[in-house]
Amino acid sequence: MNEDLNAGVPFTDSGQGHLLRPRQRRNDYGFTFGGPVEIPEFYDGHNRTFFFFNFEQFRETTITNNKPLTVPTVAYRNGNFQQALTNRNLGTDPLGRSILENTISDPSSDTVINGLRERNPFPNNTVPQSQMDPVALNILKYVPLPTSNTLLNNFLPVYANQRITGIPSVKIDHSISPTVKLRLLVPDIEYEPQ
Repeated sequence: MNEDLNAGVPFTDSGQGHLLRPRQRRNDYGFTFGGPVEIPEFYDGHNRTFFFFNFEQFRETTITNNKPLTVPTVAYRNGNFQQALTNRNLGTDPLGRSILENTISDPSSDTVINGLRERNPFPNNTVPQSQMDPVALNILKYVPLPTSNTLLNNFLPVYANQRITGIPSVKIDHSISPTVKLRLLVPDIEYEPQ
């Protein structure tokens, strides 16, 4: 197909160990029509006036999926952020507990220790549904689900990108005499229908 020699999309996998190549179809077709200008009972230009019409249309449809995005995983949507933990120790809090990178703390567990405000981490780095903002949960319904199992670059949006270009042209030739000819040429106009 048209896309077989295209470069693959980085960070994708076709399932057979190859990069994905967006589908791309190109078609170019047209027709021509011409002959003498004859208007019955009014004008016979059989040997004097001729017309020629040409129409060409180019169609290209590309299924685009080349910009991976990061969206929340199903576990994240349910409040489970265990996959975010890297086990990298960033230090200790005033209670001597390890501060692990990407730990989510419970804002309802605020305590003041030696003048410093401290929070306890959520158990298993999981936020209970009862503590999630209902407005944020409703907005989250409009965010698409991931298309891969990774945490980053896990959504590959797919959309059709279509281009249609038409090029019509008209030419009229008229012989005023055997040595004098008149030619009317309507220039090619490239247009893209909406």
